[in-house]
Amino acid sequence: MLSRNRGLLNQFIRYFCVGGISALADWSLFYVLHLKIGYHYIAAAAGSFILSVIVNFFLGREFVFKNQCKFNASLEALSILAINTTGLLLDLLIIALAIELAHIDPMTAKIGATGLVFFWNFLLRRWWLYSC
Repeated sequence: MLSRNRGLLNQFIRYFCVGGISALADWSLFYVLHLKIGYHYIAAAAGSFILSVIVNFFLGREFVFKNQCKFNASLEALSILAINTTGLLLDLLIIALAIELAHIDPMTAKIGATGLVFFWNFLLRRWWLYSC
């Protein structure tokens, strides 16, 4: 039991590092698109989220989950797309609610949404996609 939990902890730490790199890409592009170029926060959040998904897919596949179920790349990518599409919808909903209802700064809302969606993505990848 201890080694199983240690494996989960190690995997979570690796996912946290990969997620951090993905989050930096997400936040950087959101900042540029929304605060520098002037795109609406929903369009900026959607575009930056897509970049983070691409970064996360490649880094997560290589350093965290290592395609442990031996999926073909297309099936794995489609499954991750499904998980991340829901994650994108959650991200946009959280951002919109935080900005419109709670009057939270857009960058702060984006960072908070990223944190919540991070757990969604890890849990679904760990216990659904890579549960083999």
